[in-house]
Amino acid sequence: MSPHDVSAKSELARLLIESGKYGQAREILLGVQSQMEHSAEYWSDLGACELALGNLEDGERAMQSALSISAKVKYGKPYLRLAEAFAKADPAKAIAYLGEFKEVNSSSCEAYYRLGTIYAGLGNPNEAAAAFRECRQLYRTLPKYMKRHERKWALRSFFRSRS
Repeated sequence: MSPHDVSAKSELARLLIESGKYGQAREILLGVQSQMEHSAEYWSDLGACELALGNLEDGERAMQSALSISAKVKYGKPYLRLAEAFAKADPAKAIAYLGEFKEVNSSSCEAYYRLGTIYAGLGNPNEAAAAFRECRQLYRTLPKYMKRHERKWALRSFFRSRS
């Protein structure tokens, strides 16, 4: 791989992120920061690495940079990652991020499922049940091509609401 091939390096970093090697991906991404600092995808990937490595402040800053460049980067996934990261440390912030995600991507069962789990963790069973119910209702209205991707969240929601 050429040391000047930025697209190959960013693709390698994405592959490393998918395989859970966040430290290596972070190092590669930091190496191309000067060339990619205008890219929302770059900041989103860097933020994912930082959050996975436990650097909440740096991860949040990187994700906010990605979202300031493009609020719809990766269909709003940075909001989900931020909500996941802050679910235990700051549930109110996690709920706010999930609300932002729902505005960007209103057809995601994952957002309603995560919202329900956060409410359940906060001790709000009624709000959790409502979020799980909304997840299942949304799933029923999705077109076939989206149901396959969202099925796992609808099933998780179904089983969480029964327990």
